[in-house]
Amino acid sequence: EAALVKELLAAVGSDFVPVIVVDGELLYKTVIEVVAMPEPEWLSQPWTYNPERMGNIWGADHVILFSGIPIQEQATLLDLLESNPFMVFPPVYPALATMNNKDQTVGKVMADAVSTYRQQLQAKAPKEKSVWREEPKEEELRPVDAP
Repeated sequence: EAALVKELLAAVGSDFVPVIVVDGELLYKTVIEVVAMPEPEWLSQPWTYNPERMGNIWGADHVILFSGIPIQEQATLLDLLESNPFMVFPPVYPALATMNNKDQTVGKVMADAVSTYRQQLQAKAPKEKSVWREEPKEEELRPVDAP
């Protein structure tokens, strides 16, 4: 997925944007430490999946931690990721590296982003009860009288 994201960035003229895969170890580093990291050389040292190293014990959500990218460009990138037919991503949640959270762990910032995003979606959801969860009315349960 990281290589596909890098290709997508290159296709839209943003190949200068670094892509760093946050694995289990990086989840415990501070935001400032991860943002300051150099991008891996994707072609010379391709990233490989290692389930023992991955942070999938935290969950299967995909989060992009943005730093220094204007909000409009963040939205465009998220739209491109979610609508690209060659990339089948689960929902991608945006997180933002700021001076306020620079000393927090990346895992906490990402978990907070997922929580906040889900709360916002729930707040926008219609407040009507689902017909599948409503109790049937008493007259609906009355047996039909035989003629």
